[in-house]
Amino acid sequence: MTYDSNSPSQRSSPALGARLVVIGGGNIPHSITSEILGLANGTASKIIVCPLASAFEGTGKLVADELFSKRHGCPNVEIFDFERPLDATQNIEKTNIERMRAFANSKEACQIFEVCDVFFFTGGDQRVLLRALKGTEFEKSLYQAWSKGKIVVAGTSAGLQVMSEFALTGDFYDVPADTTEDAPETRYGKIACKSVETVAGFGLVKKVIFDQHFIVRQRQNRLISAVLDRPGCIGLGVDEGTALVFQGQSETYTRPRVVGDGGVFYVDSSRARVGMSKNGSLNVVSDLHCGLVFEGASFPIPVQLG
Repeated sequence: MTYDSNSPSQRSSPALGARLVVIGGGNIPHSITSEILGLANGTASKIIVCPLASAFEGTGKLVADELFSKRHGCPNVEIFDFERPLDATQNIEKTNIERMRAFANSKEACQIFEVCDVFFFTGGDQRVLLRALKGTEFEKSLYQAWSKGKIVVAGTSAGLQVMSEFALTGDFYDVPADTTEDAPETRYGKIACKSVETVAGFGLVKKVIFDQHFIVRQRQNRLISAVLDRPGCIGLGVDEGTALVFQGQSETYTRPRVVGDGGVFYVDSSRARVGMSKNGSLNVVSDLHCGLVFEGASFPIPVQLG
C-alpha cells in the first residue's frame, strides 16, 4: 500500500483563530487537556475522539473517559471510529484501508466537523492515519474547519505525527543489521541523509517535521536525519506528557507555546550547510541550530501554519 503524497493545493491561509495542540504521547497531564478545553468552549465543548490509529478496540473510550469525561466532567464527548483497519496482529490490511478511504470520501464522514468544537486524534500507528485519510475529502474538510477557526484540532503521538507538512512514518531506508524489529527507531544509531522515510502529512504546520516520545526514546538521530533531507525545515521533537500549542497570531507565522511536564527539542536547518563525501555519506554539517524549550519559555523560532 502506497501513501498519497500529494500535498493539498489551493489552500487558503489559516485564520487568526486557528488552534492546534500536538502532544508527544505518554501520560497526558491535566494542564494539557485544560489548555485544549480553554481554546474551545470549556467543559461545554463538543469533543470528538478519533482512535483510528490505535490497534486496541478500547482506546477511544479510554481517552474520552479518562481525559475529558471523568477528568473535567465534559458531558459532550463522542467516539468517531472508522472501520478498524488493523487485524489482531496489527498488520495493515489493504482491503480495510480501501474501505476506510471510501468512507473518508463520504459526506457522512465530513459532516462530523460541523458538530464539534474539538477533534482529537489518539496515538497508535501514523501510517494508518496517512494511508486511510491522506488526500481524502475528510482531510480537506478537517483542514477547512480548522483553518477557519471553527474547531480545535488536537492529537497525541501518532496524532501529532501527521499534523506537519512532512510526516515520519517510523520506517527507515537503511536500518542497522542488529536492530530489533520491535522498535527500530529507538536503536537507530547514526545520523545520515536519505535514511529516514518521510511522506506528506496533513500540513497544518508548514516546513515542519514532528516527532513524538522524543526525549524519553532518544530520537534525536531520527529527527536530525529527516531534517537534513528537507533543507529549510524545522524539526520539532515533543517529549511525553508535553504539548506544543499553536494559535494563529498573524497570517503567516506563530510562536508555539510549550505546555506540560517535559520539553521540546528543535532543530532548524534553514542555515545549515551540508557537505557530502565522494561515496555519498555525510562529511560535515555546520550551522545547524538546535535547542530545547520548556513550559513558560518563549519559543525562539517562528513557525508557519498551513
